[in-house]
Amino acid sequence: MSPEYNLIISLFSNRNYMEKLAHQLSFINMLRQAEEVEIGLKAWLKNDHVGFEIYYMWEGQTKTYFPDFVIKLEGERYLIIEVKGKKIDQDEAKWKAAREWVEAVNVIESFGTWEFKVLKDTSDVFDVVK
Repeated sequence: MSPEYNLIISLFSNRNYMEKLAHQLSFINMLRQAEEVEIGLKAWLKNDHVGFEIYYMWEGQTKTYFPDFVIKLEGERYLIIEVKGKKIDQDEAKWKAAREWVEAVNVIESFGTWEFKVLKDTSDVFDVVK
């Protein structure tokens, strides 16, 4: 078997990966509905290969956190969104770093207003983007 085939089999047999993917797809569907309702949603992106990363410390090592989504709203407002089904210990360190990043970028004031949100239920997107 090819290495690519083994990687695909490995990914799809990993239950945690599949649960995260299902949550993210559900969130994307909710974002599409939000676009149709026109509640101030200007644009959004799935943070996959776009280079948006936040560094954080975990067990004495520097790690890289890639939040799931970035949403642009009317009025130069931006949301960093983490869609989370099952929380693990390391998540708190990631989220603390994301909140610190938001606080720092908001001090500059020339990049709009940023917020960080963790969504456990994808339908919460309508409350978050208001």
